[in-house]
Amino acid sequence: MLKDYVNLFKNLRKEIKLLLFALIFFGLGGAYFSLIFNLYLRELGLKEGTIGLILSYRILGNVLFVLPAAYIVQKYSPRIVFSSSHFMYVVLQLLLVLFPQRGLLLSLSVLTGLSEMLFSIATAPYLMDHSEREERPYIFSMVFGTNLISHAIGSLTGGFFPDLFSRYLSIATSYQLTLFIGIAISIFGLPYLLKLPKQITHQSDNPWKLWRKLRYHLVLKLLPPRLLISLGAGLFVPFLNLYFKTVHNLSSNTIGILFTLAQFSTFISVLNTPRLIKKIGLVRTVVFTEALSLPFMYLLGTSKAMSLVVPSFLIRQALMNMSGPANQNFTMEVATPQERPAITSIMALSDSIARAFSIRMGGLIIEYWNYSYVFYAAMVLYAASITIFYIFFSRYERDNLTQKQSN
Repeated sequence: MLKDYVNLFKNLRKEIKLLLFALIFFGLGGAYFSLIFNLYLRELGLKEGTIGLILSYRILGNVLFVLPAAYIVQKYSPRIVFSSSHFMYVVLQLLLVLFPQRGLLLSLSVLTGLSEMLFSIATAPYLMDHSEREERPYIFSMVFGTNLISHAIGSLTGGFFPDLFSRYLSIATSYQLTLFIGIAISIFGLPYLLKLPKQITHQSDNPWKLWRKLRYHLVLKLLPPRLLISLGAGLFVPFLNLYFKTVHNLSSNTIGILFTLAQFSTFISVLNTPRLIKKIGLVRTVVFTEALSLPFMYLLGTSKAMSLVVPSFLIRQALMNMSGPANQNFTMEVATPQERPAITSIMALSDSIARAFSIRMGGLIIEYWNYSYVFYAAMVLYAASITIFYIFFSRYERDNLTQKQSN
């Protein structure tokens, strides 16, 4: 298994390697923010409902920029798109930490969502443009795995620093200094992005051309499963660090270790995704891994015993994220090169709208009731998504991808 990835990395195009190196630093710094920022806001006195509102504004930024992002990706070079979005993201993170007033947090969160969306929309088409078909399951898994490992290391070290700093400083200041370290790490990814290609792969002078040639019957089948998964994820995923701190009274260091273990378990499972795809196909890989995660989500919502909660968290995280590369690979394979930026944008738009709503609802449910309800609701939404995805695409994958291969 590892030999396959080592051989692939040796033969990867320079364009992919540069993005991978940038993602390492991006993931390390991003992990600090994912782990600590909610805890920082909570320490400043903000309630879960307000934190959920701030997170939903970040998603609102995704929504506002998702359609323009598809045009920008085709209009400008990868160097400009990736480096500008990353630089903007780093600056906005700094401002969020320096000025934690409610109004500014909401405004800056919207702008942060803009920068995230541009980077996200550009990634999958870029990988498709600089790879061959037989490489893609491994490349998508490698990119996903790189994010996981960098997030794992970032979660581990990010959880360590607040405990260290709090021996001499207040908890809020300790969180703030840790976030500054994460931002500094993220900056080191920028030089790699500035070496990406200057050439524009699929230039379009008319943004509406992206949408006129789109196969909307395909989009209407791809959308419902994505919407349901995003609605479910938004209810509880952004609050997992608060869940472990509030329900199980864990320290930031212990939460960081737990998140690190989750990332490593997911990394091992993601490495095996291409083999599973070869055996049962892209669609069945998505369905199988997501369905297996549901019982463990139930245990998270019901059990107070850490002997059950910890393995349930690790296994659920690994299984759900294992489906990510397969799902993204499938979406890009069924789309034509000209459709990919537009379809990526539409999928991201649906994801953003769903999460903007469900994060807000999740925060309110937790604040006024408890964490169990968000896990139960997410289970129902996930189960519906899995069923619809299988109904729509169990035959579609075989018929259409086989036809594309023969053409």
